[in-house]
Amino acid sequence: MYKFIALLLTLPVLSNAQDNDQQQIFLNQKNEITFSKTDLKCIRNEELSSGYTICYDCIDATKKSRKQLNMELHVKPELKNQENSTFIKNERPENRDYLIGEYKDGKPFNGFFKLMESDWLIYDFYKEGKLIEQVYNDKFHTLQQEQDTKLAYTTLDATNKFTNGVLTSGIKIMPVRMKHGAGQIITVIKDSKPNAFMVALYAENFAECVKITRIENGIFLKSLWNNAMKITFSPEGRKIDMFSKDGKLVNTLIYKHYKLSDIAKVDQKRFYVYFLKDKQIYIEQIDDENKLLVEEDRHREQQESSTLRKMANNFYGPVQLNSAVLERLVDDPYWGLGTFLGRHDFYEGKSSGIEYSQGTTERTYNADFVGDLNSKETQTKIRNKSPEQIIEILKKM
Repeated sequence: MYKFIALLLTLPVLSNAQDNDQQQIFLNQKNEITFSKTDLKCIRNEELSSGYTICYDCIDATKKSRKQLNMELHVKPELKNQENSTFIKNERPENRDYLIGEYKDGKPFNGFFKLMESDWLIYDFYKEGKLIEQVYNDKFHTLQQEQDTKLAYTTLDATNKFTNGVLTSGIKIMPVRMKHGAGQIITVIKDSKPNAFMVALYAENFAECVKITRIENGIFLKSLWNNAMKITFSPEGRKIDMFSKDGKLVNTLIYKHYKLSDIAKVDQKRFYVYFLKDKQIYIEQIDDENKLLVEEDRHREQQESSTLRKMANNFYGPVQLNSAVLERLVDDPYWGLGTFLGRHDFYEGKSSGIEYSQGTTERTYNADFVGDLNSKETQTKIRNKSPEQIIEILKKM
């Protein structure tokens, strides 16, 4: 399963499209493929051909590209419309579709053209020189269906819509490089605005896809084939609802938030964490620690998404979701959002971790490390630093 997902996300498709090069092909005036010589000879474009699909440059007698031909495709009927159907043709008896694009002055003018910058299977559609839409193979749909067939890889089943060159509905794809793998952040656009995000991560023997959606007073995170979490924020703290793979609510965790000046209200015999909010240090403590222990056991038994949980743990309060924020989170799940400031533990009657206090200057803090007196950390003293400066110090420790 994981190998299939990683392969699907990293490569357009497996290479297996050589048969059409056995004979020289041409395009006639009706944009029909023929083996009889015409004014337009079709030469394979190796750079744009990928996997099962083949792209051709159709050149005239002066060797100038007049049209682009893309073959070995299947276009969902619902994607065809009055504007683009002229440039979508069908091969009989194979019942395969091919796309036609017409150049003017060396630039795309009418029809479909292969998008070179993406490892997704995407085709731009132009009308009189203007980008109108894109049709593409939705990798996530293929992933959810666990389809490993040529038809699944070469079916164009989704669209991006543009107005005056601006994406109004569809997806934006941003590749992400990580220390031990790679990934993509997909922004789902609706009414010209970001509506949701998809985070796809993959490495050797690992792959994960998480959808993140804004909800009222919070966010909803869903693994494409696993569990989900809903986080809602309030002035008092946050609530995390846990959902199983089949969408059933299985647990709810309540976390309370305190200002650092209210530390006397925090139970010192239970763990708590520090986080950054409004440029100040706050404390978060779970209401019922036993429920967390039960949840951790259930999480392991059900083999739920650890990536989903790591991402969710970073959202202590409302955040302006965008691809740049998610890229930082993907690159460093621990410190990426710049909100985590360490934790304080209590085990077997002893405290360990960090203890904060106000600094002597405005908006600064002191940090002392408690626990093993012989450790390097407990000998470290941080004085009169801003929360952002403290985070940078902690990252290096």
